[in-house]
Amino acid sequence: MKTRMKDYTIQLATEDKREEISNFVITMLEELYPTGAFNPNPTDLVKFNTIYLNRPIASFYIALNHSRQIVGTAAIRPYDDRFSFLGDLKLVHPVCEMTRFYVEASYRGIGIGKELYALTENYAFATGYKTSYLHTSKYLPGGYHFWKSRGYEENVWEDDQIVHMCKRIYE
Repeated sequence: MKTRMKDYTIQLATEDKREEISNFVITMLEELYPTGAFNPNPTDLVKFNTIYLNRPIASFYIALNHSRQIVGTAAIRPYDDRFSFLGDLKLVHPVCEMTRFYVEASYRGIGIGKELYALTENYAFATGYKTSYLHTSKYLPGGYHFWKSRGYEENVWEDDQIVHMCKRIYE
């Protein structure tokens, strides 16, 4: 059954939620991706404090239901140039990466994703990023269309499932 009213809150992640965040993200990966299509021990979750909490140029948001359980996540951090094939795009620096955008199935369609995105985009702009990068997959329900509707443009299809996208966030 879909949740129909706004019975959630969004806040910045804190150290005391780190384990719950990690469990939520891993659960989402297991539900959304086929086995072997994701790292079951992602570096950003292992080094959560270093990557998200202890940097003035990164942020992690969580959506909590009325019981204070995580039902959505979204993060922004500096893009680390790990995909060499994106080097030819001549991205305007500094570049951020939108990542860890997940909403629990029973909470989809009520605006959590839109609200999480608005927070991360505002953060990117306020922090001085010039380009926003992300990659999404056809495995994610509505992911590709969500990002297209926010102005992201396809740059490179890595394969028939994964697309790398960018958006200028200045002007």
